[in-house]
Amino acid sequence: MVATLRRYRNAFLAFLRLSLAEEVAYRGHLFANLLQSLFWFAWFLGMVRVYFLHTDRLGGWRYEEVLAVVGVFQIVNGVIQTVFQPNIGRLVEYVRLGTLDFWLTKPLDSQFTVSTRYFVVWRSVSVIAGLALVIYAAWRLGVTVTPMRVLLFLLMLACALCIVYSIMLGVMTLCFWFVRLENLIVLLWSFWETGRYPITVYRGIPRLLLTYLVPVAFVTTVPAEAVVGRLEGATVGIAVALAVGMLIAVRTLWQFALRHYSGASS
Repeated sequence: MVATLRRYRNAFLAFLRLSLAEEVAYRGHLFANLLQSLFWFAWFLGMVRVYFLHTDRLGGWRYEEVLAVVGVFQIVNGVIQTVFQPNIGRLVEYVRLGTLDFWLTKPLDSQFTVSTRYFVVWRSVSVIAGLALVIYAAWRLGVTVTPMRVLLFLLMLACALCIVYSIMLGVMTLCFWFVRLENLIVLLWSFWETGRYPITVYRGIPRLLLTYLVPVAFVTTVPAEAVVGRLEGATVGIAVALAVGMLIAVRTLWQFALRHYSGASS
């Protein structure tokens, strides 16, 4: 078991080093992309600030509390664009061209390699910026930082990333049966964008959809609640159960899809 974990750890680090080497080979491009990411982050913060010039609450959340939500969204979005999108987004091409065969012949789990081979390293600046914003929001709110609060936030953030990963991989795994999934990806991305704001901003059916159908509430609002002190014990249990359940479901779907994959030789 230890040897297996070590092998996967070494593979992960090797993939990361290869991606980093590819990125730094074009330093001008890397620097320009970093500036672009920071610009759009600052732009959205400016929009939030302008909104609060006219009110002191957004869906019942104060300005500093909304900053925590924005920070969490930035972290999750950064992980999506650093790891999930560059890898899971290639699955359609792998299946269509039959190049998935290459990953199936490797001595590593195919889901692992398909999910972690490529990193867009410069996108990780969004993760750093989001974490800095969460820390700043907690400081402005006068939050008492304790090991338990930090662990709870990290747990909710891990659940959020598991949920996002499961949904993205689950949707893209449909390419084993359906070739064109562009519209689904655009729709899914539109749902993620709603996570920039607290879930309480939405009312009625949209709020139900964003909580239970595509659980955006558990992706951004719930981790932010752990920071600002709004998180309830029942919500923690639901988030953990949802994350674990979705990971199991997408793993089952992946294995089912592989059994129906005919490969490039068909």
